[in-house]
This record gives sequence, structure tokens and C-alpha cells, in this order.
Amino acid sequence: MRKIISKIALAFAIFGCLGSGVARAGNISLDVTASNISGVASKDPYSRKEAKGDNDQKFYIKLTSLTNGPSLNFTSYSSDHVRVSTALTYPGHLLGTTKSHNYDLVEAKRGHQYYVYASAPMNYANVHGKGNYCP
Repeated sequence: MRKIISKIALAFAIFGCLGSGVARAGNISLDVTASNISGVASKDPYSRKEAKGDNDQKFYIKLTSLTNGPSLNFTSYSSDHVRVSTALTYPGHLLGTTKSHNYDLVEAKRGHQYYVYASAPMNYANVHGKGNYCP
């Protein structure tokens, strides 16, 4: 009986190791800082690139924290830096809510990589947002 349990445990361990190498598209962490004041550069307005896992023509943003401003705007780009959407505005009073926005300029394709660029409202500096992004 012990040998059977050992073999089953070994099989699950091997399966787990093989399964963990599978690439998955989806939610990635988002940590951006943007400014919109003349002479103040945006510190880190870009999300990481992520592969789109489906043919849904929307991207999704969920902020869990927002500091130094009332909102952030997010525009989606393909990995070759082509703008594929207009801006989604994420107001601070919706923290914890997932907002979606259409890829309304160019069709987004499954398996292709996308990222978002964050911009701050006019006259705000170092607006910092954290949360999740799903292309």
C-alpha cells in the first residue's frame, strides 16, 4: 500500500512540475506612476507586457490603491507600440472595482502582447496606482 501511495505522490509531483511551466495569459500586477505637469517627468507610466489569452475586445484594470491624484487614465498599446485603444479613466472612488475598456482603435489578437500606459490628470504629479491589468 505504501508503494502505491508513493507512486501516486510521485506522479502528482511530476505532473505539477510539468504543469507549472505552462505559460498563462491573464492578470498581472500593475504598479505605475504618472505626472501631468510641465517639467515633471512621469516616473514609471508603463505596465509590463502580457499576452492576451482570448479574443475578447476589452482590457481590464483593477486598482487597489491610488495616491497623489483623483484618477489615472490608461491607454492600451501592442508590444510593437501601436496604440490600440482610447483612454480608460479610473477614478479613485472605484478602488477595488474592475473596469473594462474596448480595444476601439485596432483589433486585439489572442497570443499577442499588450501593455498599458498610465497618464495623470492635468496638473497632478506622481500619481501612483497599484492593482492588476489583464489585456
